[in-house]
Amino acid sequence: MNNNRKNHITSSILTTAARMFTGEDGVQVECGEPRTDGHTVWIPGIKQDLTITEATLLRGYFAHESGHIKYNSFCQHAKKIIQQSEVHSDYLHEVFNGTEDVRIERLLKRHNPGCVETLNAIKTEAVRAHGDTPKKPSSPSELWGMMVHAIIWYMEPCEPPSYCRVGTEMLRKIGVDKALDRYEVELGKPDPDTLDSATAAVEIHKMI
Repeated sequence: MNNNRKNHITSSILTTAARMFTGEDGVQVECGEPRTDGHTVWIPGIKQDLTITEATLLRGYFAHESGHIKYNSFCQHAKKIIQQSEVHSDYLHEVFNGTEDVRIERLLKRHNPGCVETLNAIKTEAVRAHGDTPKKPSSPSELWGMMVHAIIWYMEPCEPPSYCRVGTEMLRKIGVDKALDRYEVELGKPDPDTLDSATAAVEIHKMI
């Protein structure tokens, strides 16, 4: 059996797992850059003979992207808040994706303790990919990307990595850390929903 056939079988197995995990019959899993559109989950590194590190990372991407479907990241009420915001823009969607990432990972770790190690593997990979040296942004869009990463790391129970240092300093300089502290309170509820992350995203975007 060739590798393409083996990888197709693996994707089919992951599709079955995603349908069980999310409770949605139509979900598909494909190989690609990690993302989801609410119907298809793309996961990098689907192949045979994974190392332990690769398998842990793949499971992390699977849980994270499937979690967006499981915990209703695509709910219409949240979309309406984003679309009707007076600061509606692609940048707002990036902030919303950041606050929503934090929400779904909190819920995944709360309801599925087995996800903790695999989700943490994603952040370990991010540090490896970006390096451990503080970087200066070469453009406004790069600074923006740093700030979105910093939003996610700010809400972790650990010090943000070096590559987020500039973004974290900027967040604190303009007071976004206070908005994130308020969002932290919402995330402490038994089941924070997508409206919480959408509302937080709009508030944060206005400050930026």
